[in-house]
Amino acid sequence: QSSFTVTSTTSTTEEKTLTPTIKKTVDDSTMYTSELININYEIYNGESETIKDLVLIFPKQTNLDRIGLTEFQIPSPLGSGEKIILNAIEQIRPKYNGTLYINETILQFKDYQGNEYQVSSNTGTLRIDESYIQGPLFFITKTAEYTQGTILITLDVENRGDTSANIALKDGSKKWSFALDSNKKRKILYTIDPIYNYIELPEAQLTYTYFNKVITAYSEKAIINITLPGTEEEGEQETETTTTTETTTEQETETTQAQETKKEKGFIGFIKFVLNKIFKKGD
Repeated sequence: QSSFTVTSTTSTTEEKTLTPTIKKTVDDSTMYTSELININYEIYNGESETIKDLVLIFPKQTNLDRIGLTEFQIPSPLGSGEKIILNAIEQIRPKYNGTLYINETILQFKDYQGNEYQVSSNTGTLRIDESYIQGPLFFITKTAEYTQGTILITLDVENRGDTSANIALKDGSKKWSFALDSNKKRKILYTIDPIYNYIELPEAQLTYTYFNKVITAYSEKAIINITLPGTEEEGEQETETTTTTETTTEQETETTQAQETKKEKGFIGFIKFVLNKIFKKGD
């Protein structure tokens, strides 16, 4: 039995901290590309009080497909010192051979005062051996580009499996349904209104059915950074205004110095005039 342990990180409310622990195990010792893998969970409540309304939320990843549930609700409360074992509640289908990185699983729960908590597991890894890809296997990429005053979204879908399948593709409020044969690609383009600033557009997701199981594949998030029109020009104008202000200040300084010099010359001339008068009287 292969296993990897994930230790929960602490979640805190203003009142207290509750940290149940999560352990994942995999039954198979040898795992292959595109095969179904079951992941088992063991959750232990080492705290001094009961927790309830537990929900496991499985991660969205591009390196594997998710089979069936994307989250799992635990109906019974978990008392102090109790643990629960959940076999095969998470099912995945690896897309690549080699080291498979498993992102953190989130556990949400409440105490009996109604406070909400969330803990996240650490990541884990599995070793996946190479094999012939059986059935359909879909890959999605999502990109965003600012062009001609709009954001252009591009979705590239590819079936690298050996079987065609009907798929349902969803990206935000947009939806498409079509069939894609083995080793075929399809590109979808659409535009949205510009959203200025740095933004992350959520993952696109694709679902299809294989061996009577609903399978979900995800793209990465698309990241785009758009500068608000006129921002750079306004910055330049502000710089020019500042420079003009500094120039004006220098001019005022030069004028003040000239006025002071003129006053000094006038005072010296007056003294000379008085002295000349005194000397003439003496003569």
